[in-house]
Amino acid sequence: HREIITEIDPGSPQGIASAAARLRGADVVVIQHEFGIYGADDGASVLDLVARLHCPVVVVLHTVLTDPTPGQRAIIDGLGRVADGFVALSQSAHDRLITHYRIEPSRVAVVPHGSSWTVQPPLVPPRRRLLTWGLLGPGKGIERAIDAIATLDLPGPPVTYRVAGQIHPTVLARYGDSYMQHLERRIAAGGLGNQVVFDNRYQDDDHLLGVVAAADVVILPYDNTQQISSGVLTEAISAGRPVVATAFPHAIEMLHGGAGIVVDHDDRTGMSRAIATLLTDELAYRRAADAAAAISADLGWDAIARRFTELLAPLADRNRGIA
Repeated sequence: HREIITEIDPGSPQGIASAAARLRGADVVVIQHEFGIYGADDGASVLDLVARLHCPVVVVLHTVLTDPTPGQRAIIDGLGRVADGFVALSQSAHDRLITHYRIEPSRVAVVPHGSSWTVQPPLVPPRRRLLTWGLLGPGKGIERAIDAIATLDLPGPPVTYRVAGQIHPTVLARYGDSYMQHLERRIAAGGLGNQVVFDNRYQDDDHLLGVVAAADVVILPYDNTQQISSGVLTEAISAGRPVVATAFPHAIEMLHGGAGIVVDHDDRTGMSRAIATLLTDELAYRRAADAAAAISADLGWDAIARRFTELLAPLADRNRGIA
């Protein structure tokens, strides 16, 4: 691990200048970009930071919108004028940059989100254990999963659904307990009783891997139709767990080889059917788990580091004047 050499105060011109000064000695600067993390106006101060650098810059884009606001488009367009290259976290993000933002294909590399996890052995049937994890709030689609589970009618032990994660601080501050009460009412309406368990403890990486290893299938019922990268999806596949997901771009891309099942956002019957298939059809489950395991090795951080090295080394050599 490298030490933190500086922190950026995006609301202060002096802070931007100070951070840029600390970065000027770098061979290459990699900007991790997400709207909003560089301050107000969708993080427009990232443009001020990049403009002050005198070395190659590569921008890793964590969100690529097909219908950005004028301000969001201005930021990507501005980065496009000065960055030496972009990293897209998925092929769909790559295609959006070329189609919607007119970035030259030669300047965009696809390097997926990485994971430190490795494939976990599958559990012994019967398979009845479902899992979703991450910060919770409207948009996560937990209601969609609850409704789908409520319609299941499977023999043997009841299906259990574990939701591991804390309420997003912004949601908690704005709505208090009302979001959780809303989910509890949904559970009661579905007659699920204690089949749905909320685990709102903070979980470090090792403990969370244990939680995933204790599940049969991971459910990603997200509302977002534009999501081009999901760390949860990456980690689920890295752990060798089949996934049922709504049809957001990253899920369509990651699961097309059979590591899970994608369903339309409005098709709750389809989600219920997909869950039932993976829980009760052992051949289908094994095929999905094997497909996930086949992808897992390419998502390890060592593999991701090699791809970044291949991308950044020529830029660093050029900056140092090495032919």
